[in-house]
Amino acid sequence: MKKNNIARPASSADRNAPFTLIELLTVIAIIAILIAILLPALARARGTAISVVCKSNLKQQFVGISAYAMDQDNLIPPTGEHFRHAGVNYYSGAWWGWVGAAGYMGSPELWDGPITATGIMRRYPIMGCPGEQGSSGNAPGIGPGMKYFDSDRNVSSYQINASVGNRRCVNAHSWWVDDLPGAPEILWWEKGNNDPNGVPYELEQYFRRGFLQGPSDDTACNAVVEPMADGPSEAIFVMDCGEEIGNSVWQWTMQVFASTGVDSLQTDRDPYYAYRHPGDTANAYYMDGSVRQFRPFWLTGDRNFRLLWREIGP
Repeated sequence: MKKNNIARPASSADRNAPFTLIELLTVIAIIAILIAILLPALARARGTAISVVCKSNLKQQFVGISAYAMDQDNLIPPTGEHFRHAGVNYYSGAWWGWVGAAGYMGSPELWDGPITATGIMRRYPIMGCPGEQGSSGNAPGIGPGMKYFDSDRNVSSYQINASVGNRRCVNAHSWWVDDLPGAPEILWWEKGNNDPNGVPYELEQYFRRGFLQGPSDDTACNAVVEPMADGPSEAIFVMDCGEEIGNSVWQWTMQVFASTGVDSLQTDRDPYYAYRHPGDTANAYYMDGSVRQFRPFWLTGDRNFRLLWREIGP
């Protein structure tokens, strides 16, 4: 009679035998290796996804300001100080506030952030970059880590090219208009005064005509000392914001960028704050509507800042 060669099932004692120490350590080592391989890839994927959302916000901003320009006789609004007014209630005086007041930035939210005695701001979700980590500045009573988008004196993760305001003797660092509903008159910087050439500062100077125009020349009060863009595709219009001097998120500031913040390794702030995306890159849109990323000058040797243009006349 033949013997049955079919293997007998393991006994209950065999099935419940514990792992040996070597087997357990092997499994742990394999898991650790997989984690080491996967976590950086997941972090990169997350960073890339955040960067994509940021670029989408920038594209929507460009569409909005383009529509504003088409409806407003080819004008760009003042770079502005957001605690002014764009013809609507609540603070809205920065350039995106003017575009938003015209209905081109999506629905605003009324924002009264953690800084006391500030007032209510009109804030737009597409002005917030999800990659913004929070400034190292120690806001009084709040501490470090506040995002510029959440600071009720900025409410924006982005900055506009300072040279938008370099028209005649008006410059971006004081380029504001205040149109408060119900006020007896519209106010603007240096209203009633003359520029260094004896020419009165007029309201129309603060709304720049010539959206998508190439650079020309205006040296009335501004000597050309920076490289100028050869055309719209070279001119960064809006980019991820950098830190303000001293890492400040609680002071009233003009949300503009210039060559010192883009192409210099600053020591009085975090120079990498704007370069918050994977590979030490910042996102921006250019005057031709393209949305791109770039790395800092001190890593590549290539300057990024360009003057948009300087024009004479309206």
